[in-house]
Amino acid sequence: MKPLLILKFFLFGMLLFICSLIAANLSFLQESEFDFLKLGRLAEASLFQARSFSMDDPQPIVVDQHIMEIPLHFYGDAVDTTRFNGFLQLVRKMKQSGARVVLIPLPAQWPVYGPTEKLVQEIEATNVVVFGKTVQKMVWDYQAQTYKLRPAKDYYVRHPTFDRTKMSWGVLSMLWREIGFIEAVPLGYLEEYGNELIPDVSVEILRKYEGLDSSAIIRDADEVRVGSHVIPISADGIAYAKQDPWERRYRSYDVLAQYERNGGLSFLHWERSTHTYIDVPDSMFSMYRNKIVIVHWSDPTERDFYLTWSYTGYTSILHSIFDKTMVTRFDEWNVMIVFLLVVLSAFTFLYVRSGIAIVIHVVAAGVSLLTSIWLFVSHSTLLSPMPGIVTLLLCAFVFSVVKVVHERNSLKEELKSLQAEKLRLEGELEQKQ
Repeated sequence: MKPLLILKFFLFGMLLFICSLIAANLSFLQESEFDFLKLGRLAEASLFQARSFSMDDPQPIVVDQHIMEIPLHFYGDAVDTTRFNGFLQLVRKMKQSGARVVLIPLPAQWPVYGPTEKLVQEIEATNVVVFGKTVQKMVWDYQAQTYKLRPAKDYYVRHPTFDRTKMSWGVLSMLWREIGFIEAVPLGYLEEYGNELIPDVSVEILRKYEGLDSSAIIRDADEVRVGSHVIPISADGIAYAKQDPWERRYRSYDVLAQYERNGGLSFLHWERSTHTYIDVPDSMFSMYRNKIVIVHWSDPTERDFYLTWSYTGYTSILHSIFDKTMVTRFDEWNVMIVFLLVVLSAFTFLYVRSGIAIVIHVVAAGVSLLTSIWLFVSHSTLLSPMPGIVTLLLCAFVFSVVKVVHERNSLKEELKSLQAEKLRLEGELEQKQ
């Protein structure tokens, strides 16, 4: 009866292979992979706290070698001309200090025009600025009951200015995940009234930082290259980065810029010893030399706070690109993993008792989850645990049922053969008597 069981496992194995691939690609299961990875982030935070209390592994605060941030605060309900006057003064000060690139997130989704557009031209003339264009990045997924990045076919962006001024700009495509996981689209947005692909601001910043022209930005099937920098992307053109505040305690900014009501720009420094703000000495601005400066500005209006508060996440993205620690997805391995697990599961149930085989499958599912978390935390590799877990659980259920039914049928047939043998022996005994 073993050949018949092998045939059944082969047929059900093919069905399980197809069903596992379909189930693993369901939206709600794909989103749940991030819920599992929260465990890894919590473990990572716990390890950091343990090291922080250890004298053998100090974590000094150091000044970042590439990137600085500078908050810019406006008083009152600032209009666009007020904001852009503040941007202009800040950019000029950063250029005077030797900054190589300054990121300015634009305050609205609609194109600027009139006097504001003239200020944009003046800011662009400094040749150190990259403007960030806000887009509606998220769309509600009713199946997964969560916000997700828009599908690739809906990646469109409008030029920042009404007259389509020639300028250095990119898309603010970054999207936060609740586990400190960041998504962005390095090169995938199409200009709304043209056929030009617009890069994410991180890509445009790299291009400007390295002094390259637009032709140096190249997109392949699995990566976007900017000179010597490589950004891995998924099949949908999405790049992933981790925010590691506990592993990289850089001092990102020491200076606060403040746009006064009289139209002037002042700079303040937070003095940690006295817990007060003091005026910034000119010598302190040398720390911006050859740096990328990310401006995150705010005013009391809720609308603009929503548009600008989160763009400091680009510090983490740029760190990951410079450090070559961008998260790499290996979704193309899912088919091979599912196939191997189905084959191994079939052999396990073929030669091991069903109860023991089920325990092995549950343990293997746990190992699959822990392996995914370890790869994500230690090697910035996102190998989704869902295909493996779904496959193992389906195989454990289906193969155990198939084997139990097969064994029950085998016992019935064996019982019938024994009964027939009994009748035959009884008949022979009667004939002898």
